Amino acid sequence: MKKLISCFAAICLLLNLFSATLQAAQDEVVIPCENGASFKADDNWRPSGLKGENDTATKYTINDNPTQAIYTANLDDGNYRVFFDNIVRDDNAPKIKIIIGHSDGETELELTHNTGTSGYVDLGVYTMSKDTPATVTVERITEKTMRIASVKFVKTTDEPQSGDVSTHPSQEETPPETTLPQPPATSGKEVIINVGDSGYTESDGWQQSGLAGYNGKPSRYSPESDVDSFASFTALLDGRYRVFFHNIVNQNGHDDPKISVTYSGGETVISYSGKEGATD
Repeated sequence: MKKLISCFAAICLLLNLFSATLQAAQDEVVIPCENGASFKADDNWRPSGLKGENDTATKYTINDNPTQAIYTANLDDGNYRVFFDNIVRDDNAPKIKIIIGHSDGETELELTHNTGTSGYVDLGVYTMSKDTPATVTVERITEKTMRIASVKFVKTTDEPQSGDVSTHPSQEETPPETTLPQPPATSGKEVIINVGDSGYTESDGWQQSGLAGYNGKPSRYSPESDVDSFASFTALLDGRYRVFFHNIVNQNGHDDPKISVTYSGGETVISYSGKEGATD
């Protein structure tokens, strides 16, 4: 009988702990930008080397196509303060549109995206219902780079109120202009990654070209119709390096391709011409 009572008490304790865990989970819900039931985004978004709050993954989009990303949370009834992890870069779009879906409808905000300090921005307090999924939708306003990471819902006793993102502390600070690190005199150490090497990856659709690359190495091309194609060159380095890209210029090349350089200080996106100038 004592064993049965002990087992019953242990089961009750486990149930209480499980209930407390569920309650804690509902009190704060964090949704990263990872495709699944809670996050949806179109194919214009690509993984970025930058990290968000708590080292979460980030994504970016650099083309001018209409695009959006949607975060969805199934929350208990109550008021929640909503946060958006704003990944700030001076080459971002000046503003992005954020739409919060709640039990009373939708609230639309414009968030400064290219100045201030990266981190969670308070979007305000909204009433949520378990019968209506809570959503945060990110949309383009101007044709420049957008970045996303995670959103967070925190249960609160505060009354509903839209956030004034224009006066949020993270938007008032103006960081110094971001520049690429300037290396000292060339040390002579070089790391060259050619297509096909272990540090090279590419999306589907790239094809072998008859044109010669650097030092006669093979080159590849992506058809103009494949607007979502990408190729990555990855190297693990320590120190300052001057980065070069061997541009294969051809009259059939792309007008405005982008190069995204990821380094310890962040990420810089550069435009160049693939059809004008000299191959170098």
